[in-house]
Amino acid sequence: EEQELDQHEKKKLKKVKAMEESDEDDEDDEDRIREELKDLIDDNPIEESEGEDSDGSEGKKRKKSDDEDFDDRLEDDDYDLIEENLGITVER
Repeated sequence: EEQELDQHEKKKLKKVKAMEESDEDDEDDEDRIREELKDLIDDNPIEESEGEDSDGSEGKKRKKSDDEDFDDRLEDDDYDLIEENLGITVER
């Protein structure tokens, strides 16, 4: 029975050592990834400001005059291109 206990204990020790080595490998991998990513640029930086709520309710509101200033009419070249591609005449 002593040999069985010793073998059982050895198996446990091997498992524990394997787990520790695995954890160290994971840490090494994380360090390596951090090192590789440190030179990359974050396209979406998180901007934190003091005293503001994070609900985004303080956004810029559009005025009616903004819509009135916008000209959504097509130019003559655009109409010509549409007519050429579709083979129909478009009311201008």
